[in-house]
Amino acid sequence: MQYVETKYRFNTTLFLEVFGSILGIVGAVLMALNPSEYASIAFPVWLLSSITLTVFAFLSELKYLMYLQLTFVVVNMIGIYTNVIL
Repeated sequence: MQYVETKYRFNTTLFLEVFGSILGIVGAVLMALNPSEYASIAFPVWLLSSITLTVFAFLSELKYLMYLQLTFVVVNMIGIYTNVIL
């Protein structure tokens, strides 16, 4: 079977950037609506956003954005610990 190249290719970094950004927005909206009710959902969503954007920054060789997102990963884990686990 011969490989046929299509003009539509999956762009991993674009997907990670968009998906991570959408998750970040969803987490922010949840916290803006009602922090006491939605914090247990928003922090895990933010954690997934931060991990996704960390991978994006790494693949895109954006060193300082990666450091920022790694910081957010730690902050979100603290948020999960204080709002979900405790």
